[in-house]
Amino acid sequence: MTMYVELQRSGDGPLLAPLPPATLAALCRRAFGPMEPMAAAELLRSGRFNTTYRITLGSGRTVILRVAPPSTAHLFSHERGLLRREYAVQPVLREAVRQVPRLLFQDFSQQLLARDYVFLECLPGRLWDELQGSLSPRRNEALWRQLGGLVRAIHDRAGAAYGRPGAEAGFACWSAAVLADIDGLIGDLRQLGLDTAAAEVFRAQVLAHESALDRCGPPRLLHGDLWPKNILIDPTGEVPVITGLLDAERARWGDPAAEWIFGFLAIPEAFWTAYGANLSGPALAPEALPRRHIYNGRGALQLMLEAWRWRLDDGFARRILAESIDGLRATTRPPIRNRDAGDGRSATAPRSGCTPPPLVPALP
Repeated sequence: MTMYVELQRSGDGPLLAPLPPATLAALCRRAFGPMEPMAAAELLRSGRFNTTYRITLGSGRTVILRVAPPSTAHLFSHERGLLRREYAVQPVLREAVRQVPRLLFQDFSQQLLARDYVFLECLPGRLWDELQGSLSPRRNEALWRQLGGLVRAIHDRAGAAYGRPGAEAGFACWSAAVLADIDGLIGDLRQLGLDTAAAEVFRAQVLAHESALDRCGPPRLLHGDLWPKNILIDPTGEVPVITGLLDAERARWGDPAAEWIFGFLAIPEAFWTAYGANLSGPALAPEALPRRHIYNGRGALQLMLEAWRWRLDDGFARRILAESIDGLRATTRPPIRNRDAGDGRSATAPRSGCTPPPLVPALP
């Protein structure tokens, strides 16, 4: 079974771009006015994309500042405008679960700073990832159970179209959104001069299974990055409690099974019991298996790009991609249809009338 291989990154990485204290103070004045000056700022190094600070204001209030990478950073196609995506989806996420930080201020004008930035509520707690090894199996299981209920509440939010939230136009069909995403990843690999032969084979298999993608159900809200590194907990009580769900910049509307953690992490049964259905590979119905292989292959393409960024061997990602191709080949599939011929639409153009049945029912 495909499992996640965490990249052994060293150092802060190429996207971290700290700001001088004077700039931080100016951003605080813009957001909170002269009566709430910055008193202290701590650079948080747990994230790898945005530059993040814990800011203490003059009143003693603590807030989080997230700043997008500078324009000089090499961003991949799926990474552009991530902070704006988080801004667009934050209110919807907060309606679903209370553990999402409240948005306090955003500035995308790039007048004061030539980078997007947002201020968010600073939630209490510590990162689950930092404490996971010291917690007993019973206490970790309690957290997984809580997370299952929270993820289900997020997935129960239905949308009007598939794809990324915000100003970008959505897709009428999930297959169109997935193919557009894959095309962007392959384009990034090609631009870097990396071998894309296997990626092209994978894309052809995805195109052959687009009808399976379009049977996923209506668009549901996906967080996109819910794993212990992005979850705050309070471990002090008899039962630990999840206090924060962070970093929603990779959120989208789509198939709940497309959450990358479902295919790459060993998620315990306590999570699935609370969630209400098991969407991991071994438990899927035959008709859902092609979608799992597609999501794992898409994840492999992104890991290949991450390996390039961190100057690491991408062999593990290429093995996952090969497994996904083999899995798709082993499933019954309709003949490949050339969507560029006959109807004049491109391979990523949305189709009309795509209204498949729901994948999971709403919670009572």
